[in-house]
Amino acid sequence: MLGVGSRSLKVILFSETGIWPIKYRRVYLALKNLCHLIGLEDSDRPAWNALQESVALARAKRISWVNDLRIVLSRLYVPVDLEITLDLTVPAVEEAMKAVKKSMEAWVDHEIQTSERTKDLLANRRERDKETGQLVKKSLDFRHYLRVKAADHRRALTRMVLSSHSLAVERRRWKERGKNIVPREWRLCRFCKQEVEDPAHAMFMCDHWPLVQLREVFLTKLYTEVPDIRGKFTDPVGFFAGVLAQREITPVLAKLAFDVLKIYDATPMLLVDPPA
Repeated sequence: MLGVGSRSLKVILFSETGIWPIKYRRVYLALKNLCHLIGLEDSDRPAWNALQESVALARAKRISWVNDLRIVLSRLYVPVDLEITLDLTVPAVEEAMKAVKKSMEAWVDHEIQTSERTKDLLANRRERDKETGQLVKKSLDFRHYLRVKAADHRRALTRMVLSSHSLAVERRRWKERGKNIVPREWRLCRFCKQEVEDPAHAMFMCDHWPLVQLREVFLTKLYTEVPDIRGKFTDPVGFFAGVLAQREITPVLAKLAFDVLKIYDATPMLLVDPPA
């Protein structure tokens, strides 16, 4: 769906598309069903009577649907407690549903922020809220760069953002074709041979002339469309994150990512092994 490789982090499927992880979606729907059963509240309804029996069994610490639901909730990244000592109410279950959503967001944030591949670009992003129009932090959302119309450009930018590209910082992370894993500081750029070959360096820093030409064209368009961004960032990774947040320039950024990867893919990767 995203056009990334099989070695990519699975959490990005959720953070970048807004799709819920299956275990969170299933328990959320179970709680929604519980709200429906509570709302029946009629002794003539078999489903309502079955719920009362299940609650009674759970209070007696016996096997039941309600007890299974509590166990699943307690095993989430941030555990959620479903109180059953008192009568279950719809508002109480709705609070548990909100807690499930917060637990899911906390798990996604943790996975993004603790990965070397995603923490710089993907952590603490803000998206425009559809209801208020304000920029708010969203752990899961369908990201705007996935709407770039040119498929090749969209895939190139997606790979750059999600660290699923062919640059040395990613390729030399894995043991493949007889090549050993090397520390990050030795995954050097195949052109300048000085800095780590990562997306920010390739797109915005490397002094290889064909890359410089592409960059100049991009920066001219960027500063025309978003003049306030000039001089706002001092490091290339921060600049990449800042540019990525500018929706109006995203198609141009995607084209730059495509052209840059094309140049890098046409030249063999620099294989520098660290000192023994």
